[in-house]
Amino acid sequence: MLKTIPILLAFGLISGPALAAQMEMSCENPRREYLATFDETTNTFKVQAEGADSFYIIKRIEDDGNGLILRGKTIKGGPDFAAYLGAKKRIEFIDGGEVIQTDPCK
Repeated sequence: MLKTIPILLAFGLISGPALAAQMEMSCENPRREYLATFDETTNTFKVQAEGADSFYIIKRIEDDGNGLILRGKTIKGGPDFAAYLGAKKRIEFIDGGEVIQTDPCK
């Protein structure tokens, strides 16, 4: 029985971070609702809307003390983005250094 406890503790330590490796948020823009998922393990940011998956390019990850901020590029020559994964979840779309759209998320 005593040998089982360290094994269970080790499994708990290993599986704990793996469970937290993905962060999801449901977001909404003027046209539709979509799901945004950040996978820390593969360093990918996927946006799913109406059955289509898009992978945004992450150029920088910041921690502002309130949560992570992903900064990068959307697809097909679209605008830059900043995804805020902290208490005030949102995705901002940026063109020419100016925020052109903010999608609230939960």
